[in-house]
Amino acid sequence: PLSLPLSLRRRQHTTAMSARVLTTNKHAHRYALAKRTNAPSRHTTVARRPSRVCAEETTTATAAPKSVKPEQEVELKSGVGFDYAPLRDALAEGDFYKADQIHREALITVAGEEAEERGWVYFTEVRTIPKEDLLTMDNLWSAYSDGKFGFSVQRRIWLKNNKRWEKFYKAIDWVTGENNNYRKWATKEYFYTLDEACEGHLPLTNALRGTNLLEEIMLHPAFEEAAEKAGKKKSSLMGNFGQVKKLF
Repeated sequence: PLSLPLSLRRRQHTTAMSARVLTTNKHAHRYALAKRTNAPSRHTTVARRPSRVCAEETTTATAAPKSVKPEQEVELKSGVGFDYAPLRDALAEGDFYKADQIHREALITVAGEEAEERGWVYFTEVRTIPKEDLLTMDNLWSAYSDGKFGFSVQRRIWLKNNKRWEKFYKAIDWVTGENNNYRKWATKEYFYTLDEACEGHLPLTNALRGTNLLEEIMLHPAFEEAAEKAGKKKSSLMGNFGQVKKLF
Protein backbone atom coordinates (compact mmCIF):
# COMPACT_ATOMS: atom_id res chain seq x y z
CA PRO A 1 0.00 0.00 0.00
CA LEU A 2 1.16 3.51 -0.77
CA SER A 3 0.42 4.53 2.83
CA LEU A 4 3.44 2.50 4.00
CA PRO A 5 6.70 4.33 4.53
CA LEU A 6 8.95 4.55 1.45
CA SER A 7 11.75 2.50 3.06
CA LEU A 8 9.38 -0.40 3.85
CA ARG A 9 7.91 -0.36 0.34
CA ARG A 10 11.44 -0.59 -1.15
CA ARG A 11 12.26 -3.54 1.13
CA GLN A 12 9.10 -5.44 0.04
CA HIS A 13 9.88 -4.81 -3.66
CA THR A 14 13.43 -6.11 -3.24
CA THR A 15 12.16 -9.27 -1.48
CA ALA A 16 9.62 -9.96 -4.25
CA MET A 17 12.26 -9.54 -6.98
CA SER A 18 14.63 -11.91 -5.18
CA ALA A 19 11.90 -14.56 -4.89
CA ARG A 20 11.13 -14.22 -8.62
CA VAL A 21 14.81 -14.65 -9.57
CA LEU A 22 15.12 -17.66 -7.24
CA THR A 23 12.09 -19.33 -8.86
CA THR A 24 13.44 -18.69 -12.36
CA ASN A 25 16.84 -20.10 -11.45
CA LYS A 26 15.17 -23.18 -9.92
CA HIS A 27 13.27 -23.91 -13.17
CA ALA A 28 16.43 -23.38 -15.22
CA HIS A 29 18.33 -25.76 -12.95
CA ARG A 30 15.62 -28.44 -13.30
CA TYR A 31 15.64 -28.08 -17.11
CA ALA A 32 19.42 -28.36 -17.26
CA LEU A 33 19.38 -31.39 -14.95
CA ALA A 34 16.71 -33.12 -17.03
CA LYS A 35 18.63 -32.41 -20.21
CA ARG A 36 21.82 -33.86 -18.74
CA THR A 37 19.95 -36.93 -17.45
CA ASN A 38 18.31 -37.73 -20.81
CA ALA A 39 21.44 -37.16 -22.88
CA PRO A 40 23.79 -40.15 -23.27
CA SER A 41 27.10 -39.81 -21.49
CA ARG A 42 30.46 -40.33 -23.11
CA HIS A 43 30.57 -43.85 -21.64
CA THR A 44 27.06 -44.86 -22.72
CA THR A 45 26.85 -47.27 -25.67
CA VAL A 46 24.21 -46.10 -28.10
CA ALA A 47 22.49 -49.00 -29.84
CA ARG A 48 22.78 -48.72 -33.60
CA ARG A 49 20.57 -50.50 -36.07
CA PRO A 50 22.71 -52.87 -38.12
CA SER A 51 22.88 -51.89 -41.75
CA ARG A 52 22.42 -54.16 -44.74
CA VAL A 53 24.36 -54.02 -47.95
CA CYS A 54 21.37 -54.85 -50.13
CA ALA A 55 18.08 -53.76 -48.60
CA GLU A 56 16.15 -52.96 -45.45
CA GLU A 57 15.45 -55.94 -43.21
CA THR A 58 11.92 -57.24 -43.67
CA THR A 59 10.21 -60.58 -43.52
CA THR A 60 10.29 -61.64 -47.13
CA ALA A 61 9.29 -65.28 -47.16
CA THR A 62 5.66 -64.18 -47.58
CA ALA A 63 6.43 -61.48 -50.16
CA ALA A 64 4.75 -61.73 -53.54
CA PRO A 65 6.93 -63.90 -55.82
CA LYS A 66 8.29 -62.47 -59.03
CA SER A 67 8.32 -64.76 -62.04
CA VAL A 68 11.47 -64.86 -64.15
CA LYS A 69 11.54 -66.30 -67.64
CA PRO A 70 15.00 -67.39 -68.83
CA GLU A 71 16.17 -66.70 -72.35
CA GLN A 72 16.41 -70.44 -73.02
CA GLU A 73 15.21 -73.59 -71.29
CA VAL A 74 17.63 -75.35 -68.96
CA GLU A 75 18.27 -78.98 -69.82
CA LEU A 76 17.45 -81.14 -66.79
CA LYS A 77 20.44 -83.50 -66.76
CA SER A 78 21.13 -85.96 -63.94
CA GLY A 79 23.72 -88.66 -63.47
CA VAL A 80 21.47 -90.58 -61.08
CA GLY A 81 18.10 -90.12 -62.79
CA PHE A 82 16.84 -87.38 -60.46
CA ASP A 83 13.85 -85.33 -61.64
CA TYR A 84 14.58 -81.60 -61.42
CA ALA A 85 11.18 -80.51 -62.80
CA PRO A 86 9.80 -79.55 -59.33
CA LEU A 87 12.83 -77.32 -58.72
CA ARG A 88 12.45 -75.74 -62.14
CA ASP A 89 8.72 -75.13 -61.61
CA ALA A 90 9.21 -73.50 -58.19
CA LEU A 91 11.90 -71.21 -59.61
CA ALA A 92 9.74 -70.40 -62.64
CA GLU A 93 6.97 -69.29 -60.27
CA GLY A 94 9.44 -67.08 -58.43
CA ASP A 95 8.86 -69.05 -55.22
CA PHE A 96 12.48 -69.06 -54.08
CA TYR A 97 11.57 -70.19 -50.56
CA LYS A 98 9.98 -73.38 -51.88
CA ALA A 99 12.77 -73.80 -54.43
CA ASP A 100 15.39 -73.64 -51.69
CA GLN A 101 13.69 -76.46 -49.78
CA ILE A 102 13.42 -78.62 -52.93
CA HIS A 103 17.06 -77.86 -53.74
CA ARG A 104 18.16 -78.99 -50.27
CA GLU A 105 16.24 -82.26 -50.59
CA ALA A 106 17.69 -82.81 -54.07
CA LEU A 107 21.24 -82.31 -52.83
CA ILE A 108 20.68 -84.90 -50.08
CA THR A 109 19.16 -87.40 -52.53
CA VAL A 110 21.90 -87.21 -55.18
CA ALA A 111 24.59 -87.47 -52.47
CA GLY A 112 23.64 -91.11 -51.86
CA GLU A 113 21.73 -93.47 -49.59
CA GLU A 114 23.71 -92.68 -46.44
CA ALA A 115 23.00 -88.96 -46.84
CA GLU A 116 19.30 -89.73 -47.31
CA GLU A 117 19.19 -91.87 -44.16
CA ARG A 118 21.08 -89.22 -42.20
CA GLY A 119 19.05 -86.31 -43.55
CA TRP A 120 22.04 -84.14 -44.45
CA VAL A 121 25.14 -84.25 -46.65
CA TYR A 122 28.58 -84.94 -45.18
CA PHE A 123 31.36 -82.98 -46.87
CA THR A 124 33.19 -86.11 -48.07
CA GLU A 125 30.07 -87.11 -50.03
CA VAL A 126 30.11 -83.99 -52.21
CA ARG A 127 32.73 -85.39 -54.61
CA THR A 128 30.44 -88.35 -55.32
CA ILE A 129 27.69 -86.06 -56.64
CA PRO A 130 27.70 -86.20 -60.45
CA LYS A 131 28.79 -83.08 -62.29
CA GLU A 132 25.57 -83.06 -64.31
CA ASP A 133 23.46 -82.74 -61.18
CA LEU A 134 25.36 -79.85 -59.61
CA LEU A 135 25.45 -78.01 -62.94
CA THR A 136 21.72 -78.57 -63.49
CA MET A 137 20.91 -77.14 -60.05
CA ASP A 138 23.26 -74.23 -60.61
CA ASN A 139 21.97 -73.50 -64.12
CA LEU A 140 18.36 -73.50 -62.89
CA TRP A 141 19.10 -71.04 -60.08
CA SER A 142 21.06 -68.80 -62.41
CA ALA A 143 18.51 -68.90 -65.25
CA TYR A 144 15.49 -68.07 -63.10
CA SER A 145 17.21 -65.33 -61.09
CA ASP A 146 18.78 -63.50 -64.02
CA GLY A 147 22.23 -64.63 -62.88
CA LYS A 148 21.81 -63.48 -59.27
CA PHE A 149 21.66 -66.86 -57.46
CA GLY A 150 23.46 -70.19 -57.70
CA PHE A 151 26.59 -72.03 -56.60
CA SER A 152 28.71 -70.53 -59.37
CA VAL A 153 27.75 -67.00 -58.26
CA GLN A 154 28.62 -67.86 -54.66
CA ARG A 155 31.91 -69.37 -55.82
CA ARG A 156 32.84 -66.20 -57.69
CA ILE A 157 32.09 -64.06 -54.61
CA TRP A 158 34.03 -66.49 -52.39
CA LEU A 159 37.10 -66.29 -54.63
CA LYS A 160 36.76 -62.52 -54.89
CA ASN A 161 37.01 -62.38 -51.08
CA ASN A 162 40.16 -64.55 -51.11
CA LYS A 163 38.25 -67.57 -49.74
CA ARG A 164 37.77 -65.78 -46.42
CA TRP A 165 34.50 -67.09 -45.06
CA GLU A 166 33.67 -64.20 -42.75
CA LYS A 167 33.90 -61.77 -45.67
CA PHE A 168 32.00 -64.14 -47.93
CA TYR A 169 29.11 -64.54 -45.46
CA LYS A 170 28.93 -60.77 -45.08
CA ALA A 171 28.97 -60.25 -48.85
CA ILE A 172 26.04 -62.61 -49.47
CA ASP A 173 24.18 -61.41 -46.35
CA TRP A 174 24.11 -64.68 -44.40
CA VAL A 175 25.12 -62.86 -41.20
CA THR A 176 23.65 -59.83 -39.50
CA GLY A 177 24.56 -57.21 -36.88
CA GLU A 178 27.89 -55.93 -35.65
CA ASN A 179 28.78 -59.40 -34.30
CA ASN A 180 28.02 -61.09 -37.64
CA ASN A 181 25.52 -63.54 -36.17
CA TYR A 182 24.13 -66.18 -38.50
CA ARG A 183 20.62 -65.48 -39.69
CA LYS A 184 18.05 -67.94 -38.36
CA TRP A 185 16.51 -70.19 -40.97
CA ALA A 186 13.68 -71.37 -38.69
CA THR A 187 12.39 -67.81 -38.19
CA LYS A 188 12.82 -66.95 -41.88
CA GLU A 189 15.46 -64.26 -41.46
CA TYR A 190 16.79 -64.93 -44.96
CA PHE A 191 15.51 -63.22 -48.10
CA TYR A 192 13.57 -64.94 -50.84
CA THR A 193 12.86 -62.28 -53.46
CA LEU A 194 15.03 -60.89 -56.22
CA ASP A 195 14.44 -57.34 -55.05
CA GLU A 196 15.56 -57.87 -51.45
CA ALA A 197 18.17 -60.63 -51.54
CA CYS A 198 21.85 -59.96 -52.12
CA GLU A 199 23.72 -61.45 -55.03
CA GLY A 200 24.63 -65.03 -54.09
CA HIS A 201 22.18 -65.10 -51.15
CA LEU A 202 20.56 -68.31 -52.45
CA PRO A 203 20.64 -71.28 -52.34
CA LEU A 204 21.26 -71.70 -48.63
CA THR A 205 23.81 -74.20 -47.33
CA ASN A 206 24.00 -75.02 -43.64
CA ALA A 207 27.38 -73.83 -42.34
CA LEU A 208 26.69 -74.34 -38.62
CA ARG A 209 28.72 -77.56 -38.67
CA GLY A 210 31.61 -75.77 -40.35
CA THR A 211 32.61 -74.63 -43.81
CA ASN A 212 33.81 -78.00 -45.15
CA LEU A 213 30.56 -78.81 -46.96
CA LEU A 214 30.30 -75.50 -48.77
CA GLU A 215 34.01 -75.49 -49.57
CA GLU A 216 33.74 -78.93 -51.18
CA ILE A 217 30.85 -77.66 -53.31
CA MET A 218 32.86 -74.62 -54.37
CA LEU A 219 35.82 -76.82 -55.30
CA HIS A 220 33.78 -79.50 -57.05
CA PRO A 221 35.23 -80.43 -60.48
CA ALA A 222 31.95 -79.35 -62.10
CA PHE A 223 32.58 -75.71 -61.22
CA GLU A 224 36.33 -75.91 -61.71
CA GLU A 225 35.81 -77.10 -65.28
CA ALA A 226 33.01 -74.61 -65.92
CA ALA A 227 35.22 -71.75 -64.73
CA GLU A 228 38.08 -72.99 -66.91
CA LYS A 229 35.82 -73.14 -69.98
CA ALA A 230 34.51 -69.65 -69.26
CA GLY A 231 38.09 -68.37 -69.00
CA LYS A 232 39.06 -69.94 -72.33
CA LYS A 233 35.95 -68.51 -73.99
CA LYS A 234 36.77 -65.05 -72.66
CA SER A 235 40.36 -65.32 -73.91
CA SER A 236 39.12 -66.41 -77.33
CA LEU A 237 36.70 -63.49 -77.54
CA MET A 238 39.43 -61.06 -76.52
CA GLY A 239 41.72 -62.55 -79.19
CA ASN A 240 39.06 -62.14 -81.87
CA PHE A 241 38.45 -58.57 -80.73
CA GLY A 242 42.18 -57.86 -81.08
CA GLN A 243 42.22 -59.21 -84.63
CA VAL A 244 39.20 -57.12 -85.61
CA LYS A 245 40.84 -54.06 -84.07
CA LYS A 246 43.96 -54.59 -86.24
CA LEU A 247 41.81 -54.50 -89.38
CA PHE A 248 40.89 -50.91 -88.57
